[in-house]
Amino acid sequence: MHLIPANDFETVKAGYRDVTENTPHMRQYARWVYGKHPTDEGLMSLLGRGELYLWKEGDDVAGMIAIVMGQEQAYECIPWAETLANDQVATIHLLAVCPPYQGRGLGSRMLAAAEVLAAQKGRKVLRLDVLASNLPAQRLYEKAGFSYRGKQNLYAENTGWTDFLFYEKMWERSVATVIGRNKDPEAERVLQERFGKDTVIALATTENGGPQVRYVNAHYEHRTDG
Repeated sequence: MHLIPANDFETVKAGYRDVTENTPHMRQYARWVYGKHPTDEGLMSLLGRGELYLWKEGDDVAGMIAIVMGQEQAYECIPWAETLANDQVATIHLLAVCPPYQGRGLGSRMLAAAEVLAAQKGRKVLRLDVLASNLPAQRLYEKAGFSYRGKQNLYAENTGWTDFLFYEKMWERSVATVIGRNKDPEAERVLQERFGKDTVIALATTENGGPQVRYVNAHYEHRTDG
C-alpha cells in the first residue's frame, strides 16, 4: 500500500485503459479518452523520465499518478501565491484510481504520498490543473488542502477548448522527515506507537496560513491544525 516507480509500459497502459473505459461518469467529469488523453506516447515519456508511479495494494495496481519535478509553460500565467523557480515546483498529472478501488480514499492517500515525495526532493509547492467540469476531483483537491489560484481556457485533444482550474499546496519548509530522524525522541516514540513505524511527518500550511502537521502512512492520514 504505497507508491512505487512504474517500470512496465503494458501495466501502466492497462491501468489507464481500465480507468478510462470503466470509471462511472468519465465522460461527464474527467472526460478522458485513451489515445487522446492519456496517450501511449505521453505515458512512455513519463516512464522514461521516471515520473510515473503506481499505487500497489498487495500485488494489485490500484492507482497511477505522475509526479513531475517542474511545471509546464501554461502554469507560468497563473497568479500563484509565490513566484518560484521551476526547480522549486512539483506538479501532479494523471492521478487515477482503478475502478475496483474507487471510493476507498486512495486518491487522498496518493496526494499525501506525492506531497511527501516532492518535499523530499526539495520542492516548496505541489501544483496541478483540473478540468472545470471535473467537480469530484476539485472536491478531492480542496479537501486535501489545495488552494484554487486561477483559470485558463486551453486546448486538449480529448476536450477541445475548455476551462482548466489551477491549484497549489505549499508547505512552510521543504522538509518531509521519516520517523527515526525526528529531533524529539519522545514525540517519535509516541507517533510510532500511534501511527506505525512507517509514518511520515510533513509540515504544511492551512488555508489561513497557520501551521498544519500531517502524519501520513499507507493506511490513513491524521492532521493537527494549529
